[in-house]
Amino acid sequence: MPVFHEILPETYLLIPTDSDSDNGNELLQALRHARRSGKTSITLDCRYLAAISPTVISEITRLQSKWRKHHISLLIAQTTDKVRQAFS
Repeated sequence: MPVFHEILPETYLLIPTDSDSDNGNELLQALRHARRSGKTSITLDCRYLAAISPTVISEITRLQSKWRKHHISLLIAQTTDKVRQAFS
């Protein structure tokens, strides 16, 4: 799953693109890289994801909880209905 990233003034933006053959490791690696950027806000734009695995959802939720303790916010934005339901 290729992940586009850009450092913006207020946030570190990640935009993963859908790939059926990937297990989400590239997305998780990109999230950890974003964490090391020093930004206190990370935006995960999911508009191009058709689906996301339960394992990746679990890991993102774990990272989000861990980062909150360090005052780092993870905003999950532009989700498709299927991805939104997976995070519910």
